[in-house]
Amino acid sequence: MLNLFFNPYTGIAEDEESGEKCLLATANACKEISEDTDLSVYGGDETDSVQTFTLAHDDCGAWLRPSSFIRKYSGREKDLIIWFLRLFDKGKRLCTEDFSGCEDWIIKDLNLSAPILEYAARQDGMALTITDDADWKLDFFCFHDISNKLPNLHGQEDCSLLHTWIKEWFARHMSFKKILESEYNVTFCKGAVNTCFPSRSEEQGVIHAFEGSKDMNYQIDNNLIKPFRSNNGNILELRSYGDGVRIFFTLNSGIPIIGGFYRKSSAISQNKAGENAIKRLKKEGFV
Repeated sequence: MLNLFFNPYTGIAEDEESGEKCLLATANACKEISEDTDLSVYGGDETDSVQTFTLAHDDCGAWLRPSSFIRKYSGREKDLIIWFLRLFDKGKRLCTEDFSGCEDWIIKDLNLSAPILEYAARQDGMALTITDDADWKLDFFCFHDISNKLPNLHGQEDCSLLHTWIKEWFARHMSFKKILESEYNVTFCKGAVNTCFPSRSEEQGVIHAFEGSKDMNYQIDNNLIKPFRSNNGNILELRSYGDGVRIFFTLNSGIPIIGGFYRKSSAISQNKAGENAIKRLKKEGFV
């Protein structure tokens, strides 16, 4: 699942009409990308979220947030804007602790640091920008003296570069999946890779957790591996310390079968993630 991060650092649109146009363009591009891959959406805290973002001022100087523009659309366009805003309503929020590892990377061409965008780049994610400012309408944000580049969804009509990047992203993340399959004989239930699949920065922690659990034959020690029990069945929970990733799995003839992943910053609770993993495992006959 690709992580999409809202960019709150842009200025206010030139006028109300321009704000209306760039909001629709960004929603259209976002819809196109969502048809290419599943999205996990992130916003900042209360002051850096789509819900509180000031997109434009009206003729009287009142602040207009994205939701203020819903009344301006009709038909398919209105449905699209509602879908787009609900995507962020259901999304996750970043908090100050998430940026503890950020180092003030400077964005080329803009010559400024932007913690949310740096965090997005570190997570191998994608930025989403709602703006009419040409300086922010870059297909990729690049950083001084840093190899990471961050794709930027900004309402472009041609998303071909982003689609190419997504194919490369799939290759990177699926190679990690293949490491788990080949080195640790892991099998994935259908749908498991779409549940908080570990980001690039979390991969080593997960590999380390599997290395330790494999050495002890996946025995419960109530530290690295704990039992997860529910009315639907009992499975195991593998804990990757330091990054908050949890892997819900069961054993089938000694082979780990993964039903789902969980990250502490996820929108759903850990118990709910475990329950969903049990349902996937049960559906395929492993529980």
